[in-house]
Amino acid sequence: MNLINTSKVAYRQSHIEWFNLPKRVFFNRGCLEEAVQSCAKLDEYGNRTKRAMVVTDKGMVQCGHVDRLTAALKALDYVIDVFDDVEPDPNMACIRAGVKACESFKPDIMFCIGGGSPIDAGKFIRVQYEHPKLTIYEAATRFCELRKRTNPFPKCGSKIHKLVAIPTTSGTGSEVSPFTVITGDDGMKYPLASYVFTPDFAICDSTFCDGLPKSLVANAGIDAVTHAIESYVSVVQHDFTKQHSIEALQLLFKYLPESYKTGNTHARDAVHRGATMAGIAFSNSFLGICHSLAHKVGAKVSPTNLIPFQLLDVSMFSQLLIRIL
Repeated sequence: MNLINTSKVAYRQSHIEWFNLPKRVFFNRGCLEEAVQSCAKLDEYGNRTKRAMVVTDKGMVQCGHVDRLTAALKALDYVIDVFDDVEPDPNMACIRAGVKACESFKPDIMFCIGGGSPIDAGKFIRVQYEHPKLTIYEAATRFCELRKRTNPFPKCGSKIHKLVAIPTTSGTGSEVSPFTVITGDDGMKYPLASYVFTPDFAICDSTFCDGLPKSLVANAGIDAVTHAIESYVSVVQHDFTKQHSIEALQLLFKYLPESYKTGNTHARDAVHRGATMAGIAFSNSFLGICHSLAHKVGAKVSPTNLIPFQLLDVSMFSQLLIRIL
């Protein structure tokens, strides 16, 4: 009579889970031109985009990456405008300038090419262009989950029908994520989260990473490693995200040292794919206190004050992480 009546024991019922991605993720070396053609195809309503806004920074223009993209767009008879005033850690002044450029040009598709900053800027420029009354403070309202925001986030697509992200570094994962980080007028970084920010297409062509300096390869690569680790130990991770976290870690542990030391194209391609996989993982399981602290510290520390990161012994670092996991 003192045994538990198992028929009376309550069982926890988990809520519905989800796995959100861009409509398509194009990858492999040299895929840009063919991927751009796919992005330009008719949508489900039979409409073809004709006016392309390219959001980028001065460095992408100087190194020729923007010329390669615009050449692919011109081959498809696009009318093109380039907004290249994005600075590292984009602020609201940059966003307002981008919105003004959109109001003048009236694009129906946006291509964001560069590191995390141009992609993050393009995401919020699109939202501000279509919803000019929305402030960054309203967009950054606290939330528990992306599906349970305390205030509804406006939908996008009425003016800019497609958002295409083209990463030229291997680290942020912004090309597949529903997050963007914008610095407000008060100097504080605001991580904004909504699936409205998820690009419609991501083009992961590792040829853009061939000429990256060692310092950027190292810093971006470790950023991708932390994405994979934090998403793996997240309290809301699940089977779909864990597989991407593990595969990303395996690729990064194996190829990041070679990508740093020799710049081998195969290694750069593997690291590029690994960074996107880590982005897929954390986009659906979220990050932890490490990135929360990094956003706040990053707003107060300039790149010139940072101690240069030297990837001296990644193999030892990798073994330590493997033991921790």
